[in-house]
Amino acid sequence: MRVLLVRPKTPKHTIGLKNIMICEPLELEYLAGGLPNHEVRIVDEILGDDTQTAIREFQPHVVGTSSYITGVYEVRRICNIAKSNDPNTLTVVGGVHASVVPEDFCWPEIDIIVRGEGVFIFRELLEHLEAGSEVSNIQGLAFPDGDVLWTGSPRPFTKADLDAMPFPRRDLTKCHRSKYYYLFHRPVTIMKTGLGCPYRCTFCFCWQITEGAYLLRSPESVVEELESIETQEVYIVDDTFLLERRRLQEIADAIRRRGIKKEFLVYGRSDFIANNEDVIKEWSEIGLKAVILGLEFTSDDELNSVNKQASMDENDRAIDVLQRHQIDVYASFILGMEYGTKEFRRLDEYIRKKRLFYIVLQPFTPIPGTTIFSEYEDRLNVARESFPIWDLSHLVLPTKLTPRQFYWQIAKIYARYPGNLLRVPKLKLTTPPSLMSAQFWRLMGGCYWILFSLLIAHRHHRKYRKFPKSAHMIKKLPIENLGRQKFLYKIKPDQVASLI
Repeated sequence: MRVLLVRPKTPKHTIGLKNIMICEPLELEYLAGGLPNHEVRIVDEILGDDTQTAIREFQPHVVGTSSYITGVYEVRRICNIAKSNDPNTLTVVGGVHASVVPEDFCWPEIDIIVRGEGVFIFRELLEHLEAGSEVSNIQGLAFPDGDVLWTGSPRPFTKADLDAMPFPRRDLTKCHRSKYYYLFHRPVTIMKTGLGCPYRCTFCFCWQITEGAYLLRSPESVVEELESIETQEVYIVDDTFLLERRRLQEIADAIRRRGIKKEFLVYGRSDFIANNEDVIKEWSEIGLKAVILGLEFTSDDELNSVNKQASMDENDRAIDVLQRHQIDVYASFILGMEYGTKEFRRLDEYIRKKRLFYIVLQPFTPIPGTTIFSEYEDRLNVARESFPIWDLSHLVLPTKLTPRQFYWQIAKIYARYPGNLLRVPKLKLTTPPSLMSAQFWRLMGGCYWILFSLLIAHRHHRKYRKFPKSAHMIKKLPIENLGRQKFLYKIKPDQVASLI
């Protein structure tokens, strides 16, 4: 079968980090890796690929796409293009948001929703289609039908599945390889060595996707994939890579034995870093250059309020450990609804005192699907279906300051720290290139564009108010209620024949 996998472009009003990073569509590369017996192509709209042209030329039997919450309407647009070209084209949607809140994708253009890690589910779906057999009994699928979402049983994902995962088909995005980057890491290849998280932060649903399981690939598998990566820079996107002491040591030993020379950007937790300096030192010697650190807040009370299970003392010590071993800190903070000028000054002072340069400031956002969303659902100041501005940069809740004042406070801190070129030489950072390089000024241009976007962000709220369809209207019913129907409303025997 011919399968086209599409990464949607970023919506116009979504801010996020789109101006300072473009990473490869790893989830689509993994899907392609699991389909060795099919003809697969990947379209990356973020880098200018045109979906309509690709569909017209390739004439795919199946079009698959995925997104975070901000891309729901873009996903619908892609599926609409596929159906307009050929109504028999099967449209399949997956990804993080579809796994947790599938009802947001109940659109007539979408045939099937994949929930959870989709490599094996997607492969099984195509096998059933080729055989002309029942698809409603495949674990991990949901089927939109007007205002009803038929949901099947979840497919459990195990460590054995993780080790059996194929390597991603990076050859399908090779034409764009030089354009994939994260800040000053360019070109960069991203990889995943584990799924889920053992912690239960209430603002995050990483642990919900795997139903609480924390699954890790074997060190041998990790190092084998590292050897296949061509770029010098590697971004490991596990939500909590710096966590398992013994495993990190085994991976480091294997990297040394095989003589692998890479530079790494990873995610870490402050409590592990603060209490395992010897492991951090070892990784700094084999190429660890930067750690994305979720500091979240500047007080213990705030950390406890989201069940972070880390303390300010551990945050401080983690920063000191990383800086001591010439590892740059990419710090992220959450901004509370109650923040006024006093709280922003406290955050400003903390960033200055800890000599931080790379920072991300995110207004507190109870994303649909997280454990705390229901607590705040009745307090939203934007429409639930304002998907493009659920980007962790726009305000979705009432705040002590007006939206314009709140965004102004964020912009001031960005301008004072990452936007202040005079600080760069003084901080002795590891990752920035020369101040005279085109790469440096290209990234600073992206940073200043984010500043401008924040200054006008309050205007975006007026554009997202009334929507004709709400996820609250969707009824979720189990597949079993369909009785003995062999095929669901859109997957009928004559259509299956046309797909083969």
